[in-house]
Amino acid sequence: MIYYREGDKILELYWEYSGVDERGLLLGARGLKQWFYPVIEPIPPDKQAQLKEAVITMVRARGGTAIFEDPILTNSVSELHSNQGPLSDKV
Repeated sequence: MIYYREGDKILELYWEYSGVDERGLLLGARGLKQWFYPVIEPIPPDKQAQLKEAVITMVRARGGTAIFEDPILTNSVSELHSNQGPLSDKV
């Protein structure tokens, strides 16, 4: 996970390495939909766009590249432990 902090709020972003240098990190766009800490709360679309740019800027400042995608297996820890997460479905 990558954690991005803005003030007292924290985003939790799933990531994968793309395997292609030009693409670098694949960051899960679902993580932009809600704050992870101190309370889970929705993030408005205009703020999501600002956060997306801020996270990409942070990665670039550290010498990396990144894009936002939603790989099939993108799940936050909170989703995996919630009753609505994909792992909670009974087979």
